[in-house]
Amino acid sequence: MENDIATVYNREEILNFPINYRPMAEKNQLLHKKDISTAISGVTKSQSRGDWYIAGVDAGTVATLLLDDSFPVSDILPFVAGFLFRFVGDNKLTHIQECEHDGITIGKDISKAIKDFEIGDTSHMTEGIFLLRDAVMKIPLEFGTCKGIEEDIKRVEAWA
Repeated sequence: MENDIATVYNREEILNFPINYRPMAEKNQLLHKKDISTAISGVTKSQSRGDWYIAGVDAGTVATLLLDDSFPVSDILPFVAGFLFRFVGDNKLTHIQECEHDGITIGKDISKAIKDFEIGDTSHMTEGIFLLRDAVMKIPLEFGTCKGIEEDIKRVEAWA
């Protein structure tokens, strides 16, 4: 429960300064339009049935989709496969998709790196490179047990 309360407090800035988050919400509306529409419809249906818990879950989904700027976990597999393709010259997406992993730590590093690259000044670009390096260094830990990419993982380990 304490972690949940801390998470709410961490998002307090959004509630206090919503205008600062408008560009993110507009971008996410375009990226997640179908999922947001489905969640909004779920809120409406749940309210009409009096199922307030599910209405709250769906409303939370809308808020998260609009205001969360983290790297989507579903995009981590293609990102890693694309990186490995550029790094080793072979597309391993099908092998990577068969692996079990959560990818959350890699996704957080990638999200932060992208934000730094978007700012574009020298210090942020440097920080973005370090964060991207950190994400790459986690690939062997995250995907090291995957079948069919063992040699690729060894090359990433040797480079990192």
